[in-house]
Amino acid sequence: MPTAQAEPHALQDRALRAALRGALAGEAVLFLGAGASRSAKTSAGTFLPSGQELADALASDCGLGKGYSLESISQHFIKARSETALINALRRHFTVASVSKDLLALAKVPWIRAWTTNYDDAFEKALAIEDITHKSLTTADETRLVQERTLLVVHINGILGRLTNTLTQDFVLTSQSYATQVFTTSDWSTVLRHDLQRAKVLLFVGY
Repeated sequence: MPTAQAEPHALQDRALRAALRGALAGEAVLFLGAGASRSAKTSAGTFLPSGQELADALASDCGLGKGYSLESISQHFIKARSETALINALRRHFTVASVSKDLLALAKVPWIRAWTTNYDDAFEKALAIEDITHKSLTTADETRLVQERTLLVVHINGILGRLTNTLTQDFVLTSQSYATQVFTTSDWSTVLRHDLQRAKVLLFVGY
């Protein structure tokens, strides 16, 4: 006889199976967080860092200890060195050379749209390997692009691949709460709300 404790797990399993069925049927929106890219590796063979791990790495580059917020250490890094040096450091930590089987499996799903808070292009690498046509966007792009039929991957906090020698306004190096406030004032937040209304499933991975 099943226990009361087992019932919530059974409900979760059924909900997950239903969500996966909806995703495979092309009725789902994907939302990726940092955890989704954790298994991706750089050319140096290192895993992509979390937000705090990135902050600690930037602090180490400046000869400082751990524990600084990403926003404060980024500002210090720019003052101590330069924006270009910061971008080069970000490239060292986030340029993806290989992706995991998990991301490849996600790439095969016919998503309505993919949203991500990540700076890296790990998911796009997986899509390219699976030969799936897609386009990467940020909040600096016009929302009319959502009319395109190709899969759109919207980077809420910006994407590293677009940076050259200076940081752009759509590249957000700050706390998650502030980044959320910035996003809610953009036109893309309306697009996200519309996606949530029309999708039967919203699948969060690594967020």
